[in-house]
Amino acid sequence: MSTIQPLSAVRKSHIQQVLRHAKGDLDLASQILGISTEDLCRLLASHGLDPAREVGFSPANHEEE
Repeated sequence: MSTIQPLSAVRKSHIQQVLRHAKGDLDLASQILGISTEDLCRLLASHGLDPAREVGFSPANHEEE
């Protein structure tokens, strides 16, 4: 039997999933979600999400071009 989650948890999880799918591209993620990039940025901040961290980007494993 599954546990019913609060809407905020479901929303956060969905945003994380979309960010991973969009590989951190905020414009693409906002298109998928049907909201403006500005609104997505507000949602990210309200949920304490960092797009780079959600897709596994780490400055330590990123080489300079």
